[in-house]
Amino acid sequence: MTLSPDEALAIDALTDTLLPGGDGFPAASKVSIGAWIAARGEYADTIREILPLVPPGFHTLALELREAQARDVEARHPIPFERFVQAAYAGYYSSLPVLSVIEEATGYHARPQPFGYAPPAFDDAIVSVRRQAPPSWRDLPSA
Repeated sequence: MTLSPDEALAIDALTDTLLPGGDGFPAASKVSIGAWIAARGEYADTIREILPLVPPGFHTLALELREAQARDVEARHPIPFERFVQAAYAGYYSSLPVLSVIEEATGYHARPQPFGYAPPAFDDAIVSVRRQAPPSWRDLPSA
């Protein structure tokens, strides 16, 4: 979905209100979450629903005022707002800069490729009871 410049400003301001950044995390607009949402067809209806609900000039407001406006939109239109929050979080927490901050802060390697995850060594004790049981099948007679 292509956004007009005003629509892009509104979406960026709303994503920055939800995900303002801090403690090493970038603001949502710094990792282009608004553009990420708009570029995905599965979120087209979400964008169409939320844009008319964002007040004009929303992007010019201070963060505290944007938060109050966003809470008001959420109270009056909880379902479209929740859909937008889910889209914003999906984009934000899958962006490489955010994953890098999480990885650095926690040591958790959030991207399994190309390294993958090392599974624990196999424990034979898990199947010991089954090994001691009689077979659960019968042999077929030979032809």
